[in-house]
Amino acid sequence: MNVWATDLDLAYSDQLAMTQLMLFISNGKLICKTSTFEVSPKPREKKQTSHRKESVMKERAQIQLPFMKRYGVLSTQLKHTNLSIVHYSVLFKIFKVHGIGFDIKERQGTVFILHEDNKKDRLGMVTIGEDLQGALLTFAHNLSVIHQEITAPNMQLENNFQAAIKDIELILGVTIVNKSYIKEDHPTTALEALT
Repeated sequence: MNVWATDLDLAYSDQLAMTQLMLFISNGKLICKTSTFEVSPKPREKKQTSHRKESVMKERAQIQLPFMKRYGVLSTQLKHTNLSIVHYSVLFKIFKVHGIGFDIKERQGTVFILHEDNKKDRLGMVTIGEDLQGALLTFAHNLSVIHQEITAPNMQLENNFQAAIKDIELILGVTIVNKSYIKEDHPTTALEALT
């Protein structure tokens, strides 16, 4: 059997770049068979031992630890016209004040991508969490914080932050319904229940 495809534009996309970044910062991997995102367990602090045999056994035990599931939410197309007037140093201070960052040991948190173009009004964001709801909530919270911090009252501006937050709220509603249906062992899906 032959398959032909025409008019394909094969290129390295922003989405692929963000996915690669997510895998790099978390030291994780995507498992296609099970549609999961897994990261290696957080490293344990090594204690000084007097016996070499003990330390070798501990290292082997650490290697055999199971991978941890993580959930990633990412976007390359977050746009806000006020980003162009905010210096990056100020933006990073906003992140720090609000506790927005990435914890390397826990392998979860948020990483931003600053797009360098003429307008400087776009950014990308990757949020990694232990569960889907937590990752979505963190993503929406981060958007809300940035929007509140860089938006002046009564100012006309172009942004897609509020639309993204509304979309995330809708997705969160579906995930909550799905969780409750899974617990109750209902055969219907959340989308069927919402319609």
